[in-house]
Order: sequence, then C-alpha cells, then structure tokens
Amino acid sequence: MASPISFQGLSTNLPTDQLVEAILQAEGQGMVRMQDRQNLNAKRASLIRTFRTNLMALQTTFGTLANSSFSSRSVTSSDANNTYLAATANGAANGTYEVVVRQAAQGARLTAPAATTSLTASLGGTDSVGDGTGTYDYTLTNTDGEAVTVSLSAANNTLGGLRDAINAQAGTTGVQATVVQTAATGDSYKLVLSTTGTGQGTAGDSVYLKGNAGNLLGLADTGSGTQSQVAAKNALFSVNGIELERSSNVVTDAVDGLTLTLKAGDETKTTTLTVGTNREGLKSAMGDLVAKYNALYKAYKDNSGSGGALAGDSTLRTILSQVRSFMTGQPQGIAADATYRSGAELGLKTERDGTLGFDSTAFLAAVDKDPGAVEAVFNKAYSAFQTYAAQVTSPGSGNLASILQSIETQNARLSTQIASTQTRLDRRREALQMQFSRLESLVGQMQAAGQSLGSLQ
Repeated sequence: MASPISFQGLSTNLPTDQLVEAILQAEGQGMVRMQDRQNLNAKRASLIRTFRTNLMALQTTFGTLANSSFSSRSVTSSDANNTYLAATANGAANGTYEVVVRQAAQGARLTAPAATTSLTASLGGTDSVGDGTGTYDYTLTNTDGEAVTVSLSAANNTLGGLRDAINAQAGTTGVQATVVQTAATGDSYKLVLSTTGTGQGTAGDSVYLKGNAGNLLGLADTGSGTQSQVAAKNALFSVNGIELERSSNVVTDAVDGLTLTLKAGDETKTTTLTVGTNREGLKSAMGDLVAKYNALYKAYKDNSGSGGALAGDSTLRTILSQVRSFMTGQPQGIAADATYRSGAELGLKTERDGTLGFDSTAFLAAVDKDPGAVEAVFNKAYSAFQTYAAQVTSPGSGNLASILQSIETQNARLSTQIASTQTRLDRRREALQMQFSRLESLVGQMQAAGQSLGSLQ
C-alpha cells in the first residue's frame, strides 16, 4: 500500500512528518533494544571465536614445550669455525665427545679423455646395432658395479645429448654428468661424471663410461680407456677414541641424538663437543607460553567490563582460571618426593592484574638442578590441559561451541522479532500519515468555512 502524499502543515502549520517520526521512534524503542542486543551478541560471538583460536594456539605452544623443548640440546664446540665438523643435538645425553676427522667422505669423479669442440656436433662412433639406423650405445658402470646402457640416436649423438641422457637416469644410477668448458675461446668441452652421493660403493670407488669405437671422446669400447678418475672415499673418524667409518659426511648413528657433519680431515686436530640442556631454548619456549596466556587473558579482560561484550561471561572466566591452574598448579601424578611439584615452584606466578609472571632466573636454576623433575611437571600439566582444551574447543560439542550455538539461536529469534516489529511500525506509519492527512483536510475545510462566514458580514 502506497503512503499518502504529505501536505505537511498546509492548514495546521504543524510539522506532521516530524511528529510521525517522533511517535514511531518512541514506539520503536523495543526494536532498537533488540537490534542493540543482536549487535552485542554478534560481537560476543566474534570474541569467543577469537578466544577459541587463541586457546588452541596456547595449547600448541604448551605441547611444544612439554614434548620437544626439554629434549632440545645445545652443542658447544672447540672448533669455533666448524672447520673440521659441525654438530647438532636433539635428545642426546649430556656429556663431552672428542671427535677426530681423519678423512671426509667424497664421491667418485670421471673426466673423459678427449675434449670436443662443440656441444652439438656429432660424436661419431660406430653404429651399435649395425643396421644403419644410427644407434650409438654407451655403457655406464657405477661404484656398485651396476651397468646401464645409454642409447643415443643420430640426432642426439652429441656431447650435450650424452650429458642429458646420462642425467635422465641419474636417479637410478646415482651418477650425473656435467660439461666443462676448458678454453675461453669456447671451442673445447669435456664431459665430467660425478656420483650424486659420497663414499665407496659395493664394487669399488670408481665410475666408468665405455664408448663405441671411433667416438670423439676417446672412450674405449672395451673398457675405461684413459679416463681420468678421482676415487670415492668413505669418511674416517673417531668418537671418544673409537674408530668409525661411514659413506656419508652426515652421521646420525655414531652417538644417539647427535648429528655430526664432517667437513675436512686432519688427524692431528681433536674437536671437543659439549652437549647440554638448551637453556636459552627452554627459556624462550616458557616466555612464549606465558605471552600467549597473557594475550588470551587481556582480550577477555578488555571486553568484560561494564557494557563489554563479554561482561558477566562466567564461562570464559572459569576457563581462564582453569588454564592458569594447569600452568601454575601441581598436576596429578607427581611423586611426593619430587624436587619440583608445580609450575609455581618453577618461576610461574599470578600477578595482581590477573596475568602470569615468569621468573626466568628461578626457572633456569631449577633446570640446572633437576631438568628431569622440571620436565615431569610440564609434561603432566600439559597432559591434563590437553584433555581439558579438547573438551572446551571441540567444534561440535565443546563448551565454546555450545555458547556460540546459543548466541546464533538467540539472534535468529531476534531477527524474526525485529522483522515483525518493523512490519508493524511500517503499518503504523501509514496509519499516522493518513490521520494527519485527514486532520489537515478537516482544518482546511473549517478555515474555508470561516472565511465564507466572514465575507457575509
């Protein structure tokens, strides 16, 4: 239904449009309150979702501290520049290890006898099949004695073609090919083969490439010819006086939890490695844990005051209290005679403003005194926290999910009520406008009658 045309104040001089709006505003206060409640609910839901995300981030950080930070180790080395070896540790037993690198591992290398003047010119040689189709075969033998055939057609029987064909099988053979330009004039190239790994193979320490008769690389068709060889070598080293040999320079099985990267051999040089608890790593992990809790708490506190979206929210307040208790309290399962039994004994404390404080000096002193007892407190605390966090944050049935579902239901109901109220107000507007229109018409008629009577005098 179209609204009546407004002839505001033509007869009465009344601001009828303003009067209509004032009446509707007064009658619509209930709807405004519903809209305000809906907006507050939406803000509360957003804050709760953020709270859930931040709580899960706190859980991840707590898990990292409990499950891996305590197994992290620091390694100090007398080889300050890592000239002979470098070392990292994770879970290795604290202690001192003396390492002597006698020989670093290296791979085998072969250089073809003759140089060619071009990457794309034919290498020549004898047709391997002998039927005139132009098939040229080369035989590559790796350090394990495994031989593979590298076949070239007349079109790619070139130095570049041979290189590419060898590299196409490198994943299987463990041998890759490169071409080195030996002259600045760009007319002298040599083929170089190298093993992709280090160490000797089961059949020896060299690779071979056998060519067909007449090829321009000088490769014999019956053997290795005059190829220049660099032999593969295994790494030779000792740890605390025990002589060891490995095919790789990255050694993970000499000392449990310790990775050695051998770089250069010198049997006169002894490198002393000292493995200890990664104190700085633990300190950093604890600081991160406390920072994440404080961010979670601050987001709640900033929105829980009078008029805040989280004001009066006892669920979130209870969750924060429980989480703080997991971090500072005594978890179940700690032995009565344990050196340390709670997070509060390890430098964690509740400040006056509700945030967590962290005394890193007290924490590191405890780590130095009894790292096992410190680790036990946080491991057991995290185990309990993990179970609780899953209960709270579960998308389908967790405490926070239930609150969000309740908010969504309430806002859906408010939307229905707001729509109904708006429809009623729209009808009320039409009725008021009609009434004022009739009033203007009646007053106009009375004024006209008065003027007529006046004219008779």
